[in-house]
Amino acid sequence: MKKIIAMILALTTAASLAVTAFAETSDNNTEAKNATISFDKDADGVELNKDTVLTPGKTYYFPVKYTAAGSDTAEALTSAQFNSFKFHFANEEGKRSIDSIKVEKYKSVYSLAVKTKAGWPTTISDVAYAVTVIDTKNTDAEINAASLNFQVGYKTIDESALKNPDYVTVNPSAPVITEDNFNTLNDLADGKEVTFANGDWEFTVRVKGMKDTNMVSNQDDIDEIVEKFEGQEFKFVSFPGGPEFRTTGTLSIDVSSEMEDYAGKFFVYRYLNGKLTKVDASVNADDELLTIKTKQLGRFVITNKEIKDNTIVVEGGNNGSSSNGNGSEKNPDTGANDFVGLAVAMAAVAAAGIVVARKRK
Repeated sequence: MKKIIAMILALTTAASLAVTAFAETSDNNTEAKNATISFDKDADGVELNKDTVLTPGKTYYFPVKYTAAGSDTAEALTSAQFNSFKFHFANEEGKRSIDSIKVEKYKSVYSLAVKTKAGWPTTISDVAYAVTVIDTKNTDAEINAASLNFQVGYKTIDESALKNPDYVTVNPSAPVITEDNFNTLNDLADGKEVTFANGDWEFTVRVKGMKDTNMVSNQDDIDEIVEKFEGQEFKFVSFPGGPEFRTTGTLSIDVSSEMEDYAGKFFVYRYLNGKLTKVDASVNADDELLTIKTKQLGRFVITNKEIKDNTIVVEGGNNGSSSNGNGSEKNPDTGANDFVGLAVAMAAVAAAGIVVARKRK
């Protein structure tokens, strides 16, 4: 009897070891079989992660990388793989911050194109997508793909910039000034004017009672204006968010580089809804400064030749933002909506306890 019990224990131990060994082998084999898809940094070094803040109104291109089963080397996606793979993006958070997300060919490289929705918010939104990649030419095998987690919006001004109300630098990468920031500046200025500045401009104004405001600025050319008035000199100072203050302030623009080319003649216009409206401005030749009295900042156009007031540049209310075409190659069936519907349907089927068998192609 003892021999029988000993034999049973020995067999049980051996079986246990065999199961453990089989499980380890199975897990290792599973890992070896799984190819992976990842997304590289873009041309500017931006990497998609939970701390990355993408700017609204831009399109980012992150090269798609493919790592074959059993390999540690990530390689650029090939045309054959692009035509074989189906990419599905299911939005889990922050859908309103995204215009589109898909894989397409950009500058000869297959990339994840993330187009953020245009706007000038004062808060940052979290965005999350579940990514599924199917290899349709390999019996619909699923490829591992990293989930996408990032943010969209504009950062708040650095508190170190708030120490001197006589000169507050507004960095375009962190242009949001909160109500608390304004209160701090108002207290430091004893209720008097505060001067904000960046690049060629300064804006001096009282800030009491101001709410959260986006003061992002740029000096980019407005393409449609340059094209319409060829042979004319232009300088652009733009505040796309159109921040409005409670009292009238003074916007000062350095025109030292333009004094000679403009021969002392400066005409200033506000560009809004595709129309140029003349703005009263004065030039101090000694200080080489152009000044405008205004409550609201916007897109200001400075030129050396007069343009008829209320000239329409673009029909249909374009606000002066430029867009660039890229001649992209679209991946078939890369939308998110179809995958969301599929997920809902599968959830319903699972809830009903129904098992669906799909035929292989």
